[in-house]
Amino acid sequence: MTFKRGMRRVALFVGVVGAVAGGVLSYIVIDGLISEQHRYDKFEQLSRIRIVQDMRNLLRTEKEHGTSGSLGAKGSSDGTGKQPSGPPPPGTEFIPNPGVSRSEWRDA
Repeated sequence: MTFKRGMRRVALFVGVVGAVAGGVLSYIVIDGLISEQHRYDKFEQLSRIRIVQDMRNLLRTEKEHGTSGSLGAKGSSDGTGKQPSGPPPPGTEFIPNPGVSRSEWRDA
């Protein structure tokens, strides 16, 4: 066997080993990306639920107005702790809070 033929074999072997190593490493990276995409899709499905959108809009409104009454106070948004009763005040709508022992009125 000549030197030239030996170098060809070594180069072929190194190329095959490099291709296999590249395939394994790219699989590891792609697997992480696929699982991340799956988690993001689940998050998007959750964010499309109506109650989540309502809560996000409520929090956005509170942030814009600089208030935290509807989530920070116990019982009612005015901080008195009293449950709303009677007909709604003009220009407001009733917002029930499922799973919470209180419900509130907010501006429509």
